[in-house]
Amino acid sequence: MGGKSIFKRYKNFGYFTCGSIICLFLCSCQHFSVSHPPPTSVDIKENKYLETIQEFVENKDFKSASRENQRLLRYLSENADMTEMVSLNSIKSARTTSHLLTRIMADAKNKQTLSAKIQSDEKQIKSLNLMIDVLKQTTAAQQKKIVAMNRLLERIKILESEKELLQQQMDRLKEIDLTQN
Repeated sequence: MGGKSIFKRYKNFGYFTCGSIICLFLCSCQHFSVSHPPPTSVDIKENKYLETIQEFVENKDFKSASRENQRLLRYLSENADMTEMVSLNSIKSARTTSHLLTRIMADAKNKQTLSAKIQSDEKQIKSLNLMIDVLKQTTAAQQKKIVAMNRLLERIKILESEKELLQQQMDRLKEIDLTQN
């Protein structure tokens, strides 16, 4: 009889201990699963800056987006605790965004200069094509004049040969007249 009651006490103590361990385990799991969000005051202002930057980028106003990103960088460097991992990541992200915005603005400027050069080249090509058309028309007119001049030259040659024949006939007639007298 004595043995059974001792084990009942240990059995109840075992249940209590196991239940306590399970409760502690569940509480610690819940504690580790909840991440510590950064302070809400930093989040709200940072989100406003990010939303403004996003609006500027969507409207393709990269200069304003770059200025707003510089403000965000200043804000983060002034207000964020530099030892916190979240603030370091935010500053790195803002710097990367700033670099990307600078590259986008440079690319947009290059695109504008290239498009202006292309338009200038297209205008020059159009004017050259017009000049080619004018030169073709001038060439056609000159060729018609050359054909007319060649006809005149042929006509002059024919007239010169007729003149020579007539000259020869006149010389013969003069000889005949002189011989008859």
